[in-house]
Formats: sequence, C-alpha cells, structure tokens
Amino acid sequence: MVVGAFLGAVWAALTAMVLPLAAAGALPLSIAGEPIPARGWMRVAGPPVIAAALVMVAFTAGVAGRRAWTRPLAPLLGAGIVLYSATLGLAGAVPPAVAARASLEGLLLAAAAFWYFYRKPGVAAYYRCLRRAGQTPREPVLD
Repeated sequence: MVVGAFLGAVWAALTAMVLPLAAAGALPLSIAGEPIPARGWMRVAGPPVIAAALVMVAFTAGVAGRRAWTRPLAPLLGAGIVLYSATLGLAGAVPPAVAARASLEGLLLAAAAFWYFYRKPGVAAYYRCLRRAGQTPREPVLD
C-alpha cells in the first residue's frame, strides 16, 4: 500500500508539472501516435488526465490516513476511462480505433485493480481490518 500511495503522489505531481507545458505547446503531443496540436490534446486528453490526478491525490491521502474508502478508487478510475473513451468514440471526437484501444486499456486497469484490491489475500485482509469498527492494522501490509 505504501508503494501505491507513493506512485499516486508521483502521478499527481507529474501531472501538475506536465499539464502547463502541454497547454503551452512545449511538449510533443500525440493521440494514438498521431501528432496533435496542444489545444486539441487539452480538449480530448486533458480532462481524463486531470481526473486521474485528482483520484490519485485522494488515493494517496486516503492510504496515508488508512481509510477504507480508498479501496474502490482504482477500479473506478479504470471504469471512468472506459466510459470517457466510449463517449468520445460515439461522439466522433476520436477515431473508433482510438476509442476502442483506450476502452480496452481502461478495462484492463479496472480488472487488475479489482483483483488487487478485492481478491489479493493480503490487501483484502488489510481493508477488512480497516472496515471493522475503524480499527487500523497493527502492521503495515507491504503487498
């Protein structure tokens, strides 16, 4: 859990540094390998990047405070990616192949996160312990 919290904090910090550079056009931006102007990238990719950073900040704060509500955040992030990319594909904002690829990646993230947080024995035991009467685990789980 410590590693997950660290990676969440790093993701959020990198997003805070990269988004202004992307908006200014100082980075080479692409979607599905095709170069795209900064304004187009911010319109299509900016919202999910910002949402992911906010989820990672909440996850990091929740894990640091040993809160049980952090458990569904990663699977919900994957589900959000699926919904957003499907919506963009149906609206014609991105080519169908790009929307399908992004949906598949979001689905894989949601499935892997669901397995990790709900099925992996050590992690599931950690969250069960958190849920019981607000108790905190005696030893940190390092899975």
